Amino acid sequence: MRRIPIDLVAAVAIVTVMLATHLPVLLHGMQWNDPAWYFHFGTRLVHGDVPFRDYVFQVGPLPIFIDGGFQELFGERYAASMYAGLTIKILRVLVVWMIARRITGWQVAALVSTFCALDGTFGWIHHWSTPDSHLFLLASGLCFVLAARSDGRRTLVHLGLAGMFAGLVVASRQSTAIVLGATLLGASSVMLWRKEFFTPKRYAALWAGYLVGFALIFIVLAALGALGPAIQQMFLDAPRKKNVSGLVSIIDALSGGSMGQHWQVTWFGFVRYLASPAALVGITIYLASRTGTASSRKVATLILPLGVVVGLLIRHSWLSPYSDGPRMVLMALAALAALMPDRLRAWFGLEPILVIGLGAVPLASDWANEMSFPGPGWGDSPALIVGLFLVLFTSTRLTHALKLAIAGILAVMAVLNFGLYLREDVNPFVKDTATEGRLADNRFEDPHPALRGMKLNAGRIEIRRWFASHIPPGSTCFMYGNTPAVYELLDCKNPTRVDTTIADFLTAEDAREAIATLHAHPPDFIIAHEHSFTNPSLFADLIGKVEFYSPLNSDSSREMHVGMRALVEDYEIVGSTKDVLGAERFRQIEWAWDTMGTTWLYRRKR
Repeated sequence: MRRIPIDLVAAVAIVTVMLATHLPVLLHGMQWNDPAWYFHFGTRLVHGDVPFRDYVFQVGPLPIFIDGGFQELFGERYAASMYAGLTIKILRVLVVWMIARRITGWQVAALVSTFCALDGTFGWIHHWSTPDSHLFLLASGLCFVLAARSDGRRTLVHLGLAGMFAGLVVASRQSTAIVLGATLLGASSVMLWRKEFFTPKRYAALWAGYLVGFALIFIVLAALGALGPAIQQMFLDAPRKKNVSGLVSIIDALSGGSMGQHWQVTWFGFVRYLASPAALVGITIYLASRTGTASSRKVATLILPLGVVVGLLIRHSWLSPYSDGPRMVLMALAALAALMPDRLRAWFGLEPILVIGLGAVPLASDWANEMSFPGPGWGDSPALIVGLFLVLFTSTRLTHALKLAIAGILAVMAVLNFGLYLREDVNPFVKDTATEGRLADNRFEDPHPALRGMKLNAGRIEIRRWFASHIPPGSTCFMYGNTPAVYELLDCKNPTRVDTTIADFLTAEDAREAIATLHAHPPDFIIAHEHSFTNPSLFADLIGKVEFYSPLNSDSSREMHVGMRALVEDYEIVGSTKDVLGAERFRQIEWAWDTMGTTWLYRRKR
């Protein structure tokens, strides 16, 4: 009887465990801002609107296509978006399993997969575009592992696939794809020059694959008539939207945000975010470099996973314990892999190509994320943590028993944290800033078709019903803030190409175009946040002030704010959601990231 492939058995087990643990909490709660972006844009896609061509967008379009596809399968409802996010997460866990099994055996792979499946640090169900980019990053890492363990034409094929998956990152996060390309280009070029793993043919295979990955998404966009606008918005406008560029942004990324622009460097911040991780790396390299001392090298290799474990136990502290340390370590290991590969082998028992494929790849994602917003805490800790452990599991310095122990600690922590979250009645699988509070509070149903199957809190439902009582279906409306899901939830139409007005989503030109459209075709209603991250209140008179509200692209914020202030003069205030809920109930939801408790409704004067 033919044996069932172990990867197939693992896939069935992963799907079963993740459905059993995720489905009971998957449809509880709904933030209307960032987590619902792809629900909104996916619905637009279902109705024929293409990103970049028909509306302003800022990152790769793949999550929109995936969300739209799931809405075709499950209907135009938010639950479809959650199913899409869960599917991406399941695939990511499966790829982690495939990598870990090939580098250290099925037992360690099973434990690492448990950690990734149950621990919130690995990532969230559906938030932003990072989970989609993670899938390609991990797939690229898997192909690097396969390339390192094959020869001849098979190595060329695997390197080509590694490059293709790296290039396909552009489909979800173009900044990550660019930084990843630059990182791989530098590493592979130096290794080719040093005759370390790369030959001209292998080098060509990697970069042919990378270009194919880029070309695939460009071909799709061209077929949809969106290539020109996509290049403009993804590559030319993006730096202006974020107001980040040049050497300062690079410093911001390399230092974990502690020394970048718009960030006041203090001794405390310097020590916490930069000096402490650097000292950790220095101690590690010193112990590893002691010749003839095998025990010190083993200790050096163990310092990092133990440090990350401690960090995982200290949650919600700017991610510094388990983000800055792994970042600094992977930077050091990647530098050794390219510049001093023999010392990397001697000191840590690591192969350079595996350090590049499993360590430098997630490192590039962290750099790109950190560059996208000034200050600490904006990196990619899920990619860093998983990348660091996968790299260390390839080390010949660690015995299989030690690797099993480390993976076991990770799995136990994940199970314990999963249980603690449920004990506290909190969803374990959402980003902390996207939580909707206790699961028990999200127990009410709303009859709106887009919310079919969802369980929401009473305040959220009352807010939607209040808006709907004043906004007839089919009306035109405009959201000043960052809750584009209201267009679906209120069945109203946005007359502009701008669906969210946060500063890093649009340029000053986009803002001026939107304001011109609103003045030419005034919407029936305006829904305005009292405060939405980078958008000041429309009640605030900020015209002419030198230091504008937004810490990012002040030009786009200024254009939108000034234009909207002029527009609302022709509108009357209907009320605010704070008044609808009352002071006591407002206090219960005012902590929410999308701050729907302080949203004003304006009606056009007749």
